[in-house]
Amino acid sequence: MSADRTLPPAAPRLVPASDITHAVLAFDDNRIVGELFGQFDQNLALIEARLGVEAVARGNQVTIKGPHDACEQARHVLETLYQRLQQGAELHPADVEGAIRLAVADVAQLNLPTLEPKTRMSYSQVSTRRRTVVARTPAQDAYLRAMDLRWINAGLPGHGARLSIAGDERPASLFRLCAGCGKLDTDTGRNKRHEHRPWCAYRDSAIENTREAALTRTL
Repeated sequence: MSADRTLPPAAPRLVPASDITHAVLAFDDNRIVGELFGQFDQNLALIEARLGVEAVARGNQVTIKGPHDACEQARHVLETLYQRLQQGAELHPADVEGAIRLAVADVAQLNLPTLEPKTRMSYSQVSTRRRTVVARTPAQDAYLRAMDLRWINAGLPGHGARLSIAGDERPASLFRLCAGCGKLDTDTGRNKRHEHRPWCAYRDSAIENTREAALTRTL
């Protein structure tokens, strides 16, 4: 039975080696190892060029050799990219470059005596209907974490009211709500009992008492 790719990501196993500048990473999900290493091991070659290590793949394992800090950075990169693949994301060269920059910044702030896994970097990300935007540098990560994200429903696009969103004026029909109980007004110009909650003071009013509003929540 094939594994479900939507399962929570599992960390690759770190196989101890005799020298602290020599480590072997083993990845359990063979279906995504090819994507992780890249076509003709191009992702490993990029890691080698940027971090000054040697990364040799054999099956579902990769052997990393080099200076201690560089090996630790390479491990961070591969673990992070492996996690992204298990979550169903695609990998592009820019994603590998971004993971390398984050690993360098992350490891530079740590004083790790061994190659045993300590912490795992997490990318800040923002998901939209079209795509997921993931931070690729420490500055982008800090920017995304500082953002206040709000979901806004201003009704169907139409004429009439306009709403300013992030400095951009947009037409918005907004929602007509009872000023007393907040229930949606479905019949403009006439007041009906079913448009109010039982306790509403305007339920039996001869005229409508409404307000226009947009729906919003902080993500």
